[in-house]
Amino acid sequence: MVLFALVLTTLLGFSAFAVDLGYDRQVVAHLQSGTDAGALAGARELPKGAADATKATKARNVAATYAARGLFDGPTPALGTPTCSGNTCTYTIRTVTLAVTSPYTPPSGLDAGVGAQNLIYVQACQPGGSFFRKALSSNASTLCRSSVARHINAPSSYQFGLVTLDPHQCGSLQFAGNSDTVLSATGGVAVNSDCADSNLGALDSSGSSWKLQSNFIGVVGHATLAPCSPPSNCVQTTPTEGITPFSDPLGLSMPTQPLLSLPCPSGNAPIQLVLAGYYGDSHGCTFNGNVTYIFLGGGLYYFAHAFNTNGGASLLCSSVQLTLPPVSLTSLVSCGQPTWNQNGSVNNAGGPTFYVPPGGGTISMNGSGSVNLPGNANYAGVSIWQGDTTGGTINGTASFQLGTIYAPNSTMNFGGTAGNILDVTGMVIAKNVSIGGSFTFDIHVPGSAPAINVGEDNGLEY
Repeated sequence: MVLFALVLTTLLGFSAFAVDLGYDRQVVAHLQSGTDAGALAGARELPKGAADATKATKARNVAATYAARGLFDGPTPALGTPTCSGNTCTYTIRTVTLAVTSPYTPPSGLDAGVGAQNLIYVQACQPGGSFFRKALSSNASTLCRSSVARHINAPSSYQFGLVTLDPHQCGSLQFAGNSDTVLSATGGVAVNSDCADSNLGALDSSGSSWKLQSNFIGVVGHATLAPCSPPSNCVQTTPTEGITPFSDPLGLSMPTQPLLSLPCPSGNAPIQLVLAGYYGDSHGCTFNGNVTYIFLGGGLYYFAHAFNTNGGASLLCSSVQLTLPPVSLTSLVSCGQPTWNQNGSVNNAGGPTFYVPPGGGTISMNGSGSVNLPGNANYAGVSIWQGDTTGGTINGTASFQLGTIYAPNSTMNFGGTAGNILDVTGMVIAKNVSIGGSFTFDIHVPGSAPAINVGEDNGLEY
């Protein structure tokens, strides 16, 4: 009997701690959910910039209300009148002590760069379980949990690089195949679509070999990026969902039709010189064969009914006009990329701007010839400007060097085979974009390009 009594006491002791520990775990879960909900809700009321006493007071009240909803099951009990001292208001709700502080100065070393006026602290404390502890002369402990949330203007340190403008299209930006897409340090990906589909989001990928490298990826809606293997092929930056919707970062007006009317190039001469002007051929202009086309002096090439390239045709540009005696081919193809000023304007006339107006048909660039067409400064450094809604394709097996690609009203499709490099100095802006194939797609975005506005940054600090 003595041995049974000793064993029973031990078993009851372990049972007591097990029951009380289970209760404590439940209390802690309620406390954390309550403080998280309160901090996030209160943070939405905080100022994003300078201190504002009125907003801070409202934030504390809202935080306490939402915290109470998370702390108790069933109807939310009345908060009652708080006891306030300085920036902290304390509420006693049944057995819970709830304290809300804002502005909040965090411990040293935390939240560097976030002002006290942009932070709110919520703490909730409640006694732990004591159903069996009392029988063993063990007092219940006080359990506490806390949360800190922020509300600030999100930084806009990234420039528009790869941009889609469609406000609702699912799959507005899609990656597939073995494409290797890299944006320069200051350039970001921005998807304006608010599509929230869980299977095909605004930003989507398929296959297992796609690759996207960018320091910032912002999506108004949802991103559905398929897993890829090995991990080195995967997206390097977690997309930021819910950014502020944006408009066309360039917003260019349609260019004026040139007065000089010219026929499309024809014939089999190995080198053909092409002047800027209006090309009104009803079938559009085609650059094909093993011909080197040299576009003289930059300027606007207005193709009323589309243009396409294929075969071994090479498209090069010259920053000098044709003179007599004839200049050498080496000096003709000295056209360089335009340079960007700090204010976003473009220096250096650069090369040609190929433009297709609304109703003008498609743009198609294929083939194995070299293409070196830096954009023109008078048209924001744009090389390819698709004004029609029928879309365009850039897909080849050789090196393509271009300025900004601009198709605000249509879909642009990019592809290529192994070894093909599409090198853009500027931005890629289209209504929708599809990237596939096994080529390398490098976008070198100037630091002076328009910045992405990612909106408000509202979230938990810890």
